[in-house]
Amino acid sequence: MRLALKPRAPRLAVFLAAMCLAVSGFFVGRYLLADDSSARAIPAAAPSSEADVSPAPTPAASEPIDTSKPGWALAVLEGDKALPRFDQEVNGILVGPTAPDEDSGLCHENRPRWAELAEANAVSPGFIPDLASLPATASIAEQKIVICGPVVNSAEVTIELPAGPDSGAAIQAGRSWFDVDHGGHVSVYKFRTIAPSWRSQIASERWEATEAAGHPAAIGRAVLRDEFGESAVVVWDAENGIQLVVRGFDVELDLLLTIAAEAIR
Repeated sequence: MRLALKPRAPRLAVFLAAMCLAVSGFFVGRYLLADDSSARAIPAAAPSSEADVSPAPTPAASEPIDTSKPGWALAVLEGDKALPRFDQEVNGILVGPTAPDEDSGLCHENRPRWAELAEANAVSPGFIPDLASLPATASIAEQKIVICGPVVNSAEVTIELPAGPDSGAAIQAGRSWFDVDHGGHVSVYKFRTIAPSWRSQIASERWEATEAAGHPAAIGRAVLRDEFGESAVVVWDAENGIQLVVRGFDVELDLLLTIAAEAIR
């Protein structure tokens, strides 16, 4: 599947007024995305308010999780909200809730403009990657490319992974949420910048160093089993001044890492 990417909104702050760009955000406290049930396999009848939920620690990998119970993850999500979140440097990449929005400066000196894939490939060959690792059912929900001056400055794509048609019934029957096609979202951001930095609400203890295609990277793990909740892979190509972020919601971390290795080359 050939994908064009679109720009990360914070890196385009210098020209948001001119281009009217609004990129949808996702939040850790979204509580199972109840407003997005068409794309997710989610048990119904969760507790009606946060007051009904007692925070619980993240279970160990060896502990069983009964995902057939209504609101099965709310206590863990409530516990995750209480974990510390602070700016920190992981593998040379700054991540955290107030990490600065660095940029390349190209759009300060040159008027930004939207571009089609053909033009982007002509002016910046290789910047827009082919993402062959995506599942066959994946679809592109939104994509944009921005050129500033002579090069592509930033790009972003939002990808939908639909839930399987029988996944909800399978979960209610006792099959684990982690074993069905429950659906999810992936957002890929690639942009030029002077320094690696990514603003994130993932709990600080869930971040760790890794690498992707030979480049330093930081991963923010999801709340449960490297799959449930928000996760992210941030990669820094220092030689070319390019940062890549692959952000997932209810998506296996292994898929994010594979996408990151493809997209940063």
